[in-house]
Amino acid sequence: MRLIRVGKCTTTILLKRGCVSSYLTNDFLDKTEILRNVKMLHREKSKFQEVRVYDTLSMGRILVLDGAVQISSLSLGDNDHYTIDMTRLAIDKTKDYDHVVIIGGGDLPIAAHILEHYPKVKKLTVCDIDDRVVEVTRKYFSIGDIVNRETKTGRFETVVSGGAPYMEKLLQEGQKGKVGGIIIDCTDFALDENSIAAELFTPKFYSTIYELLAPGGSFSQQITKIFYKDAFTERVNKGGFKKVEIYNSITPEYGGELPLAFCHKEGF
Repeated sequence: MRLIRVGKCTTTILLKRGCVSSYLTNDFLDKTEILRNVKMLHREKSKFQEVRVYDTLSMGRILVLDGAVQISSLSLGDNDHYTIDMTRLAIDKTKDYDHVVIIGGGDLPIAAHILEHYPKVKKLTVCDIDDRVVEVTRKYFSIGDIVNRETKTGRFETVVSGGAPYMEKLLQEGQKGKVGGIIIDCTDFALDENSIAAELFTPKFYSTIYELLAPGGSFSQQITKIFYKDAFTERVNKGGFKKVEIYNSITPEYGGELPLAFCHKEGF
């Protein structure tokens, strides 16, 4: 008997008789593609989510968290619009930065992009709550080579912590006004106070960011859906930022276009 494996299928597919087939679908409602003939390379349950790595015909190697595709080897580099946009909104290639912080981003494409293309960033920190995502990415994706190299030089570090507590810690350590740029590569916008990401969308969190940023510094954050703009803007304004700008970024892995917020701290 042949075994046909179908993962989370919500649409009609054709299966060939007499063949072994393996299909994978993305859990996001916005997604419609089915990945055919996938090969699972890794699977584990971390403290926070299910982590999987597959090789696929159409998207190359992919990282899947709780059924949602996060990154693919074919979209990394110059084709990764989300990474490029999130980075360019927060920091400038022509400027020197003593310290840049990424909150979330444990899948590492933004970190690798900065380390490769922003040589004036002296120190880069990724703070992610799930260390297993970081380690799995380092092992199975080529961008791991970049972050492993820069970890040895001391230019790059990872911190396992919630984003809000880490930012508070930086403030208590005397880093007020010393962080050049902040990128918040977090999970979906959380209106629910019980969400695991709720701490990353509060006026208090944005106030801490405002305090940490150097004069003229900026932060970027994805806000999931454009209809969250007003709620997001209200919270950011309460945190001290006067203006919010929204840009749409093409993100095939996440379901088309994704609104990115840009906030700037006034100064020289």
